[in-house]
Amino acid sequence: MDSNLFSIDYISPLRKKLELYYDATETNWCGRSILFRGGKLGLAGLSVVCNSTDLLRGLIFGIGTLLTAGLHSNTYSRSMKYLSSSNYIAAETYLHLLSAVNPDYANSRDCLLSPDGHGIIAVVVDKHFRKFATKCNNSPNLFVNQVVCRLTYLSLILAQIICRVADGVLGVIGMAFSFMTIGKITFFNRLAFRGLQAPGLLRDIFYCTTKCLNPKAGVTRVYKGENNTTAAQIIEMS
Repeated sequence: MDSNLFSIDYISPLRKKLELYYDATETNWCGRSILFRGGKLGLAGLSVVCNSTDLLRGLIFGIGTLLTAGLHSNTYSRSMKYLSSSNYIAAETYLHLLSAVNPDYANSRDCLLSPDGHGIIAVVVDKHFRKFATKCNNSPNLFVNQVVCRLTYLSLILAQIICRVADGVLGVIGMAFSFMTIGKITFFNRLAFRGLQAPGLLRDIFYCTTKCLNPKAGVTRVYKGENNTTAAQIIEMS
């Protein structure tokens, strides 16, 4: 059985219990002002520990993925799954701290800048590069699917380094204004949450490096035509 992220196994249930407790103690000043905030501070620390543990597992599987050039699909999928925790080490900690400062205005559901992907600028760049790389991977031209495709992923690494740094700067600025306004302005909350996912660059590097070694890593083939034997199309799974 595939193991879950520690952040999902431990943090999510505790966060939900705290939110239920907060709703149930509407008239309890001590519960809302002291106990809830204390719980959120504890979750902030636990978030760092759990995400760091997941990240460590991701690094181990990531090294295994590089050594096998992404040929072992289970190792590849686990590495990408655990390395995704790098997106949340800072972002989740920020949310819990903001909730401790002002529980009424710190709602994690309001902190999504876009429905998919991570980061601010990085998510846009990643989307376009991956789309082009997938087209190259599907190309029948050997030069395109073996050389151009790899160069695209190499370029994506360089682009993501710049974009993630820019996201990080925006995230720190957003976090500063978010705390100054005690979470009352959703725009700053969203900016901080998305920008503070800049450490996700670590996953980007492992992902792109694996793709440079083996563009077919983490993909599945969809066959069309009679008896599903012709016109294979590569679909990105990660």
